[in-house]
Amino acid sequence: MKNRGMQKFLKQGLVLIAMAVLLLPLNGYAEIYEIDSDDAPCEALLWDITGSYSDELYGCEGTLDISQDAKGKITGGGSADCDDVEIEIEGASISVNLNLDWVVTGSIKKKGDATEVSISVKVSGTLDVPAANVSGAKVSGTEKITADIDPDNQTIVGTADVKVSIKGLESITLKDIDFYEDLPVDMDGSWELDIDVTGDVKKMLGNGQMWLSNGDILPFSAQGSYKEKTDETTFTLKGFDASKGCNLKPVIYEETGDVTTLTGKVLGQSIKCK
Repeated sequence: MKNRGMQKFLKQGLVLIAMAVLLLPLNGYAEIYEIDSDDAPCEALLWDITGSYSDELYGCEGTLDISQDAKGKITGGGSADCDDVEIEIEGASISVNLNLDWVVTGSIKKKGDATEVSISVKVSGTLDVPAANVSGAKVSGTEKITADIDPDNQTIVGTADVKVSIKGLESITLKDIDFYEDLPVDMDGSWELDIDVTGDVKKMLGNGQMWLSNGDILPFSAQGSYKEKTDETTFTLKGFDASKGCNLKPVIYEETGDVTTLTGKVLGQSIKCK
């Protein structure tokens, strides 16, 4: 009886050991690296200007919904219907009704220490002047915005050139108008990155996830390798799906966990921390 009990105990022990071995990652190595924008050896804030903004023409204000993709491309638009708007045409103030549409295109990129935003807004629509029996006068125009992101105030600041015409009535051209817009309240440029890899120190495979301050998540595939001479691990991250076109290469000093270099391009913005 004692021998059978001992055999049963040993078998159960061997099963548990086998299960533990099977649950180990390939070659027995697994690691999760956690870094954020504060860990970068230089300023590496990343900006996503996706959100709602306002634009105004002839006193008619509308909301522009803007989206920015992983490559820094900006698209969007909006519309507005305004009645009894007072505008000045040929020196006279008249009441008009406006129906306007905006189409937005543009890009965001990093140049030196500045993050530049370039936006083109195409305006189209119609105008009615009830008092003059004018109906459906064509309104068309463009607005070109050149601006930078102010990281301290979390704003987009620059200038705009506007050119608008009302068919048969008037045209206006305005240059270097001050442009100022607040970024969405949750966008401060900060980010967090997790890299989860398995394998061995010579070849690590896994994935990464970057959390932006606005809550969006950018997925990456991850490869890594360790160099004993420098005690550094180098990761190559490539974006896919929502982050297609993004890439990132952090180098981590294993003894302290410090990020020694960080290069790549995310959301159209280049990072060069060396």
